[in-house]
Parts: sequence; C-alpha cells; structure tokens
Amino acid sequence: MGLAVKRISKPARYSAISPEMAINLLMDKHRNAGEQALAALNILEKKKVRTDKEDALWTIYGDANIEYKIRDLFGKANRQISCMIGERYLKIIEKVKIRDVSLKLIVISDDEALPGKLLVLFPGKNADVHVISPVQFSVPPPFAPPEFVEMTKLMNFENTLELIIDDEELLMIPPFISSSVSVLNTRNKGAILQMKMFSQLNWNRFIDDGEMPFPMPPVQKKKRS
Repeated sequence: MGLAVKRISKPARYSAISPEMAINLLMDKHRNAGEQALAALNILEKKKVRTDKEDALWTIYGDANIEYKIRDLFGKANRQISCMIGERYLKIIEKVKIRDVSLKLIVISDDEALPGKLLVLFPGKNADVHVISPVQFSVPPPFAPPEFVEMTKLMNFENTLELIIDDEELLMIPPFISSSVSVLNTRNKGAILQMKMFSQLNWNRFIDDGEMPFPMPPVQKKKRS
C-alpha cells in the first residue's frame, strides 16, 4: 500500500512513512476510486433501462435523504420542473444549479418579501414563480366537497411538496400534520399524470383567476319522487 519503505540493510528493515504522507496517499486512492465509480454509474444511468421497479411507489425517510433527493431531482431536470412547496424547503433548492428549463413554481408562504428573493434565485424567461399564502389554501374551491373545511384543520400546508421532473418522476410530501416527515417517490406514469392534473387545478385556481383547465361536470340534481 506504500505506507512503509524498505531500508537497504542486512537484515532488511522497514520504516513507516510520515502520517501526513500516509493520509494523503490513502485519500488519493479513495478519491480516484470514487471518480471511477461515478463515471461508471453515470454511464449506467444514461442507459435508461426500464424495470418493474419504475412502477413502484417508494418511501424515503430521514431529513438528509429527503434533502438529497430534492436536490438531485432539481439538478437533473432536462426539460421542465413543476413544483409546489412550502417555504421551509427553499433552503434545500436555493443553492442547486438548475438548467435553463421550464420552471413552474408555487411557494407557500406569508413572507411578503419572498417574491423578490425568488426572482433572484430563479431568473430567466422560463421561470414562472408565485407565492401563495397558506390562508388561501383553506378557502374551499367551488368544486370542494362539504368535508373540505374539516380536512384543512388536519393539514399544515407549509409541509407541502409536490415535485414533477420532466413528466418522468414524482416526489411528494403530503401536507398533513405529523411529527415525522416521509416522502413518496415514483416513476409510475399513472401517479405522475394524476398529480400533474391536481397540480394544474391548483395552478389555475390560485394563479389563473380560478379558471379551470377543463370544464367541471354539471352537478346532477336529484329528482323528487
């Protein structure tokens, strides 16, 4: 391993190299191994081999794992990002280098200075960024069921995270009040399309003056017998 040197003598004698040299030598070996592994993994990732696992619904636990997954998805988007998040997650993505892709972002916050900050974080003609107050989410939409008001009492909208990348992968944190946070992650096309539909409903509800992306079916009145 190169951590000792042989002295020219009879009998043969060996001396350890200095601690600084030993650490540098070992770190270089680890660094080289890491670079080789990363290059090999990048090649495998680009092959896009489809497996049954892509239809699975995964659960991610732990703050560190959740933060890594959010950064990873934002960083690897090639075409578009559709996202609705609570302000608490901004610190995770504000340092991520995002490609010049279509970005539709709704941030749930009461911070009046936040819109200006977001324009600095996400500049460019492809960025469509808005800030929505949590209070606005508690107002029932026209199509909401009677249970909507009771349901909002069980929710903390600032916990919300709905992230769709390139219409290929979904990351979601439900806005429920809970002592622990878990993330749902999937490449299942049906789940992605369903979340995309709900995302479009919210976008039209809060951003586009309540216009629906498609006409809602008329309410059927019951006939009296």
